[in-house]
Amino acid sequence: LFCVVLNPWRTLPIYTTDVMSTYRTGVGDSYPHVYTVAQSAYDGILRGEWEIICVLGESGAGKTENTKKIIEYILECCGCTAKEQSQEPSNGKLQNGYTTHGSTVGRDVISAGVLLEAFGNARTTHNNNSSRFVSSYFNLYEVLYLSCLYRKWAREPSGKFIRIEFNEHGKLQSAQIECYLLEKSRVVNQDAGNRNFHVFYQLLSKAFPDEMRQKLLLTQTADRYKFLNQGNVCVDREIDDVANGLLTDV
Repeated sequence: LFCVVLNPWRTLPIYTTDVMSTYRTGVGDSYPHVYTVAQSAYDGILRGEWEIICVLGESGAGKTENTKKIIEYILECCGCTAKEQSQEPSNGKLQNGYTTHGSTVGRDVISAGVLLEAFGNARTTHNNNSSRFVSSYFNLYEVLYLSCLYRKWAREPSGKFIRIEFNEHGKLQSAQIECYLLEKSRVVNQDAGNRNFHVFYQLLSKAFPDEMRQKLLLTQTADRYKFLNQGNVCVDREIDDVANGLLTDV
């Protein structure tokens, strides 16, 4: 199943809970949508098949956002968003050894995505939330075999490899994210129109207390630090560093 997606460069009301319900129930008009791909993959999981979704495209095409929408839809199908699903037995670990530390796996997957965006995404001339992991892979079910296949195919692995496992009832059981080839050079050098990774600007915003910044000797604004001001876009009106920083801090 293929789905060609164009980045409209604006927010569209096509990712609401009501739209999700349309694709989950099959009631009403279901136009081509990334939810169609996600639902097809989840249906395969329920049949006991393994599924893999590859999100491909050039910088600014929308790989990161579409991957997030796929994950949100899958978690909705599992009942992990509207109503949290408990996966924690009495010993505090899942059956395959992943520790939940008192939280649900679904919530952990979403939280991990927030952290990955803070530490691995940045503003570029093509995209104000560009993933600098190069590409994104979202893998479901038969994770070990597909992981080995992917590594053999790519001698120098790049991108994000996200695997999510389900039990026989289609409920989320565990998740793991592997990241390859982060654009580390961005930490010390940014071209014109580019920013460093989001987390640095969040740290210097009001999302974090002044006392914390003073302990870290961060007493200046972002435009005063050479590692942050080389692209001459320390402030982007489309990026809310305070709101995003609060999410990162959670």
